[in-house]
Amino acid sequence: MLTKIPCFFDFTQFIELASAIGDRVPGPCYVTVNPLTQNDMLSIVEAAHRLHRTFTEQSGPRELIVSIPATEAGILAAQALEREGILTSLYLVTSLVHAQACVEAGVSAISVSARSLLDLYERKRKTVYQEPNNNPGIEVIQTIVAYFKHNNIRTTVTVTDFRSVAEIGLLSECDAVCVSEEQAARLKWSQVPTALHYSEQPRVRLRAEQAKYPTNLLTRKGGFSTWFSPQSRSLTMDILHDALQILQKQMIVLEHVVEEEIIRYVKLEKQSGCDSSKMMEADGMWPHLSTTSADGKEVETFSLSNLANNSIVMDEVF
Repeated sequence: MLTKIPCFFDFTQFIELASAIGDRVPGPCYVTVNPLTQNDMLSIVEAAHRLHRTFTEQSGPRELIVSIPATEAGILAAQALEREGILTSLYLVTSLVHAQACVEAGVSAISVSARSLLDLYERKRKTVYQEPNNNPGIEVIQTIVAYFKHNNIRTTVTVTDFRSVAEIGLLSECDAVCVSEEQAARLKWSQVPTALHYSEQPRVRLRAEQAKYPTNLLTRKGGFSTWFSPQSRSLTMDILHDALQILQKQMIVLEHVVEEEIIRYVKLEKQSGCDSSKMMEADGMWPHLSTTSADGKEVETFSLSNLANNSIVMDEVF
């Protein structure tokens, strides 16, 4: 009987899906590192190397962008990867200074979650803004976009997770938006007021022009905590903590699904006397199984080739 299976899972398996649909989808392919590695720079870099290597082997020269959470470890990992020629995108960027740190790292793209930022401002101010333009989060994102344009920064700015179509219009100066199917349909048939150019928004323009460029945030002693004002630091930590906790919970659920599937195949093997590797191969799981000895106990290690380098280790005797 199996009693415990620690499961270490990554997103490499989705490379096969990306390769399969690559010819039908224009533009670069984005892949995400496991959010459970958010505070471990070396683990992020290693995961990015695996993803990049697997994608290159299966898809050839097509452009790949590795998406990484914009924690301190994530920003430093992205900087190291970009120096190696691996393109990166940092997500959950929360403020102008946060975006400045990403620019200093030399990343190819950043993304800002409109919902996370606007919701947090409303919670902190205990106010629900009827007009989206009155939410301070809109001005924060507009200032980030204006800063990039004013300084001719080539990093792409994408805004994601909009709460309303009106917010999309207010942030139309960014390089790209990620919208739901419903929002895309509404945009097709609706007239949505768009934002003024930043040069016509005095507060936004002033903040963008006064902000330092280039910066030296990544070389400053004290690390992440010294980059922000107390208010910006609180905002950033709240958004990163909340969003990454959700991602981590989703990742744990995904790990559990894989764990349960492995247990099911092992039990079937023991009951039927069949080779579980052949059974799993027939179902498209392509496993590699090996048995080793650890401290005198029998330990079975299961590595699925379509979950490259992501192993499920059974550390209890059954």
